[in-house]
Amino acid sequence: MGLVSGTVKPWLRPRLCDEPYPTGYVTACAVLYRSSILRHVGLFDEDYFMYYEDSDLGYRLRAAGYKSVIHPRAGALHHVPRDLGRRQLQPHFLYYLHRNRLLFARKRSGSDAAISAIIFRSILELLIAVAKGNPGGAWAGWQGCWDALRGVVGRWRRSPA
Repeated sequence: MGLVSGTVKPWLRPRLCDEPYPTGYVTACAVLYRSSILRHVGLFDEDYFMYYEDSDLGYRLRAAGYKSVIHPRAGALHHVPRDLGRRQLQPHFLYYLHRNRLLFARKRSGSDAAISAIIFRSILELLIAVAKGNPGGAWAGWQGCWDALRGVVGRWRRSPA
């Protein structure tokens, strides 16, 4: 898990693997957990509201000594909207992405280097959003970063325009 970069990436699938293999985390769109394990480490952290809640749970599972495993013969159908790329430019997406990335690093790393790197990454990404004509999304992302630094968690309550 890359706390310094603020990203969480699953481990790569072994080539020609037909057996279950370990991974860094499992996305919440298709996952099974033992209830006894969830009683031990807890459920999704509601501070995130959406995005990064599965990464946080994966981190807590590993910290408690559990492994996340992918079975290559299992399958799930996850419907993704055709306009997903456009939806990822919307203010709510950028708010939660930037807030929760920073919130995750603050909760699970606490290192000044990790937090500084994530803030720098967010600044670059949000400047690119402005350059690409998305000032509203960039503003929401800035607000997400600011809220993470102030400890604002849960569902985003937009301030009136």
